[in-house]
Amino acid sequence: MLIGNRVMDLHVPNSGSELPNIADLPPGKASSYEAVATHCDGTQLPIEVHVKRIDVERQPVLQWMMRDISERKALDQLRTDLTSMLFHDLRSPLGNIISSLEVMKTSIQEEDEDLDAIISVAQRSSRRLSRLIDSLLDISLLDSGTAVLRKSPSSIAQLLQESIEEVQPIADAKGQRLEVDGDGEGLPELEIDKDMIRRVLINLVENAVKYTPSDGSIIVSVDELDGEIRVLVRDTGLGIDPKDQKHIFEKFARVERKGRSKGLGLGLAFCRLAVEAHGGKIWVESGPEQGSIFSFTLPV
Repeated sequence: MLIGNRVMDLHVPNSGSELPNIADLPPGKASSYEAVATHCDGTQLPIEVHVKRIDVERQPVLQWMMRDISERKALDQLRTDLTSMLFHDLRSPLGNIISSLEVMKTSIQEEDEDLDAIISVAQRSSRRLSRLIDSLLDISLLDSGTAVLRKSPSSIAQLLQESIEEVQPIADAKGQRLEVDGDGEGLPELEIDKDMIRRVLINLVENAVKYTPSDGSIIVSVDELDGEIRVLVRDTGLGIDPKDQKHIFEKFARVERKGRSKGLGLGLAFCRLAVEAHGGKIWVESGPEQGSIFSFTLPV
């Protein structure tokens, strides 16, 4: 029997769910969150809870709706498992390709510049695909809270330089100016997952290069502020509409960019999850036709 029970006794909100402030819920305003309910047979069901305030004869009444989302959750888990299996299987052949390209690179004649350039492009593309596979796997683990960070003392300035060297050929091909403002001398070492933060830096710089027109510029800087290391990636690109900025770091966010195809947003979603896993923050400041500044912080 449900009569006599409080609604909040019928379910347990998921950890991390943002619960509505019921007392301050405006008339006609609805809020939702995910929770777990116990079935009459004792099994637990994932549910989506919707609560809405309705005024009946000037008296506030709360309308509660609970929807079983077991099927959706099962499909989400199946998709996650299949994706993880797929990308794990891709790692081995991709590793063979990268190793083969390295052997070819050392075997060609020094004077064969055309072949050298072709192999260099193939190497950069294969490394980019490897980073994408690693990031997609990390997104799943970071999102579920099961990721293991392999932290070690690392120089953010060194990682930044390595990231610039990786992206520089792409910027050069577009006629862009890509540079680091300052050398980062005197900055303390950070206890971070070096590979993960390197991929964050490369993703942000690649993103800036992608959305900056030819002859534009991308400037990366790093400094220490209030006990944190702050990295900024400035570009002179198309900019991002303010209404899109709060969604751009979400998984599968699709932001319309003038003259560009829509992206899935997985790169920026990985950046957010990786930075937050290190106790930092990431954000963007931008406006249409004003360029963008992507910033993130890491605690010292």
